[in-house]
Amino acid sequence: MTHPDPMRPRVSVVVVNWNGAEFLEKCLGSVQCQTYENRDCLLIDNASTDGSAELVQNLFPWARVVRNRENLGFAQAANMGIALTGGEFVLLLNPDVFLESDYIEVLLRHAVKENPAGSFGGKLLRQKTGDGPDPEIDSAGLVLLNGKRRPWDRGEGETDRGQYDAAEYVMGINGAAVCYRRSMLEDVKMDGEYFDSDFFMYFEDVDLAWRSLLFGWKSLYVPQARGYHARGGARGRRNLKIRVHAARNRYLVFLKNEPFAVFTRYFFPALAVELARLAVYAVREPSSLLGFFKFVSVIPGFLRKRRRVQERTKISPEEFASWYR
Repeated sequence: MTHPDPMRPRVSVVVVNWNGAEFLEKCLGSVQCQTYENRDCLLIDNASTDGSAELVQNLFPWARVVRNRENLGFAQAANMGIALTGGEFVLLLNPDVFLESDYIEVLLRHAVKENPAGSFGGKLLRQKTGDGPDPEIDSAGLVLLNGKRRPWDRGEGETDRGQYDAAEYVMGINGAAVCYRRSMLEDVKMDGEYFDSDFFMYFEDVDLAWRSLLFGWKSLYVPQARGYHARGGARGRRNLKIRVHAARNRYLVFLKNEPFAVFTRYFFPALAVELARLAVYAVREPSSLLGFFKFVSVIPGFLRKRRRVQERTKISPEEFASWYR
């Protein structure tokens, strides 16, 4: 009888897909070429109509495919993928991301020794279309911009000149390519969910990162692990729906997770920011204004969720506030 190698734990790769056929061959091809061999792969297909599931079954028969009859949204589909796999680590991957061949190897090298960390991620760069200048950064970890009252991908849009080449703890990891320790996922889940399915899509990764931080888990950014992100993929073609969800969910993630002492400390600057933002919405982005009204309609339910999150918080408001930028 063989025993699992604690230095080579199982990694379950979960890809949530909706009409991402144009990206899947490159994405899963990069998974197939990983130097880390103790892995499995599951694709959750959210009722795609572009032949995504058939493409994966034909080109990558080693990957399991689960087809949903309707688009359940990213959060609920990701929850399905996590529940249907058994690896000690779960690598959640967007179909419009592809990885360098040692991505998992590098992350797991840190994961097996960084016990305080529950999430791990590498440096995501923008996919290049040809020869050109140095690549742009897509994400070097998540941060919270207090001046703008929004989560942000650190380094987004900057030319990669090595300014984020140090491994360090960050507020969270972008959900396009994030490796979770399963024990962390089990610890922070609420109502049987890892991701809050009420978010449907957008900022659900920030919500999970924020909650795990409050519950005492860390997120480690490992720049030596590199991936490439097309940013948006199939969803990028539905800008109206994205704007509505982005506006609604940005408010929700703060309502649900921000400690009250931190909120009151920044109340008046935050109020000024939000009033200015709502004025812009009214003039330039009525769809985002619709997102704000959708936020208002679900406040009571999210206040109940907030109460449960805050009851389990293990870090002080001062420690949390230190993550603001």
